[in-house]
Amino acid sequence: MFTALLRSQPDVKAQLFKLVSARARPLLVAQEHDVSTGGPFERRQPYRYLLEQNAELSIIIVADDGLEGLWRDPLGELAAEHFDDPQDIAAAVGGYMLFREGLDPTYLRRDLWDPLSDVRALITRMRLKIEPPPEPAVEKEKPRFRRATDGRSEDEIETDPGQTPRSRPRPTTGARPKAAPPEPPPPELPKPDPFVVLGVAKTATEDEVRKAFLGLVVQYHPDKVAHLAPEFRELAENKTRELTAAYEAAQRIVRGEPPVGT
Repeated sequence: MFTALLRSQPDVKAQLFKLVSARARPLLVAQEHDVSTGGPFERRQPYRYLLEQNAELSIIIVADDGLEGLWRDPLGELAAEHFDDPQDIAAAVGGYMLFREGLDPTYLRRDLWDPLSDVRALITRMRLKIEPPPEPAVEKEKPRFRRATDGRSEDEIETDPGQTPRSRPRPTTGARPKAAPPEPPPPELPKPDPFVVLGVAKTATEDEVRKAFLGLVVQYHPDKVAHLAPEFRELAENKTRELTAAYEAAQRIVRGEPPVGT
């Protein structure tokens, strides 16, 4: 059974705690980002493989849709209910929380490079009765070359001295490879409207702009998520920088001053 909750829902914490207490074990709880990209969560790994294999497992996803501030952290509060160490709480929020019948809750860290590695680890840890996906094939080491005693170069004969020399053409003496043309610089993205970022009308006064900025920057301050995983602090810092830039730009517009750099 798969359930996705939006972190912006006012009652998301109550829903999450109710589902965790009522859902049959084994149960997996995780938080995901990028709601608008990447497709439905049930089609992403590791959930896709587990659902396609009909694993007897309940899955609850808390989706961060970016519509609410970082101060709302239902999964962090759930982790704090079961773990005492702040490092364990941060690791649980950034990974997968696991609930098994008759055992204390635990967590599994994510493999950021190989989601199928998470699948194999979850199957083993939760003792699911399905076959894990195969391990990735290991690329065979390419044969080495050596310099032959008959004058041929190491590019013309392999390690086995009895092997027939390759017919690869030798480069022309003095020929230089053509340099690849430089890549064009990436196009500059349009700057966001500062009034939209601050959530005020374009006719707002300087005092209204300042009040909107102060209200938002307190909500997104990095200290609010200091106990969470590093990626949450990075999100908060990026949001704070965005709000500060929007505030400065809106102030200049309201005062009738020219934009910076003109």
